[in-house]
Amino acid sequence: MQTTQEQKRLLNCTKPNEITGCLVWTRQTSIDGYGRTMVKEPNGEAHLESAHKASYMAFYGDIPPGKVVRQGCGNSLCINPEHLELVVAAKQRA
Repeated sequence: MQTTQEQKRLLNCTKPNEITGCLVWTRQTSIDGYGRTMVKEPNGEAHLESAHKASYMAFYGDIPPGKVVRQGCGNSLCINPEHLELVVAAKQRA
């Protein structure tokens, strides 16, 4: 959800890296090394989401079908909106 309140909430969970420009997630992480956070849907339901995906949605809006968000900087804990990019999702094998 694209709101200033959500943007501030996410940014308050980061530590800036002055050298790389990354905003490094400092809260819960997944076993794969990505940040995780709770996201509230417009209908009031909440679910666990990757922090970089939540950041993309907070700053840019919905993620188009067939696309995924990745950190162009290569840092799995970075949620800097300027480092996030949409790429075509890999096809799932049946």
